[in-house]
Amino acid sequence: MSSDEKPAEETPAVPTEEQPKENNNSSSNNNNNVKKKREDKPIEELYDLSKPIPKVDRPNKAEHEKELDDIQKEVDSIKEERTKLQEKIDAAMSGGKGSEIGKLKEASGQLRKKKGALIDEKKVIRAKLDIIKSQGDKMVKERKEARSSVRFTNLADIDKELARLQKQQETTSMSLADEKRLIKEMDTLKGAKDSISKIKEKETGLEDIKEQRKIISAQINAKDKEIDAVQKDIDEIQSKIKSMASQETEAREKVK
Repeated sequence: MSSDEKPAEETPAVPTEEQPKENNNSSSNNNNNVKKKREDKPIEELYDLSKPIPKVDRPNKAEHEKELDDIQKEVDSIKEERTKLQEKIDAAMSGGKGSEIGKLKEASGQLRKKKGALIDEKKVIRAKLDIIKSQGDKMVKERKEARSSVRFTNLADIDKELARLQKQQETTSMSLADEKRLIKEMDTLKGAKDSISKIKEKETGLEDIKEQRKIISAQINAKDKEIDAVQKDIDEIQSKIKSMASQETEAREKVK
């Protein structure tokens, strides 16, 4: 090749168009074929033209509005009835003084006050009983101590023993020591007479306390019966209130 000759220019390669894949258009082609077949099918084969086409009347606006108005009136009537019933239930449930439940609650409150007053009265009586019992216990203890200091339990026995010792002193010859011992014994017996008198007083006091305790115990029992009777009335009223409240709750549930 001579130096005057130019080398041949190379033509750039042109990319070839990629052919679309057959699978991508298969479903679209099937739909088109079904649609085409349907369009090609005569109309008499698609619909039964032997039967008359049903006639649909044109809606009557006046009748439609009348029906709506009637329905609305019925709804309003139901709402009004429900409101009235609800007001009655609310008034009863409110427990006001003028309602039946309110009157029962007021009566129950008065009975509770009465019961409280009776309990307070019982406490006062019980306090008296405790005082009497304490006094009795003290007397029993003092009587026991007094009895332990003497040999004799009654004045007649002491007088009899004193008479015997005095006769012995007058009729018996004894030493000075024996006579002093005899005189001391006679003085002890004379002192015992005072102890016996105090024991008798304690016994009399104990009998009196015993009677007082019986009376006070009877008062407490009577007060307990009064309290039980009031509580029974309270229970009956509470039962009525509970029953009425239950009925009103059921009525409220029906309204909902």
